[in-house]
Amino acid sequence: MKTKFKNYRTLSTEDKKRLAQRNEEIYKKRLEGQTFDSIAHEYGISRERVRQVHAHLNHRHKRSKT
Repeated sequence: MKTKFKNYRTLSTEDKKRLAQRNEEIYKKRLEGQTFDSIAHEYGISRERVRQVHAHLNHRHKRSKT
């Protein structure tokens, strides 16, 4: 599932939904115990990008619980 997303502002609504869905999948896989490296390899992105997505969504989920 390798999809190149360019500038977020120029994405269509459909592409934004796909990106959000992909990010949620990444977050869930990390919560299930998969490593940053294995997720990065599966999605064709860097380990650092996986870490960033996880940190962002982790912050969002914690904030929504308060």
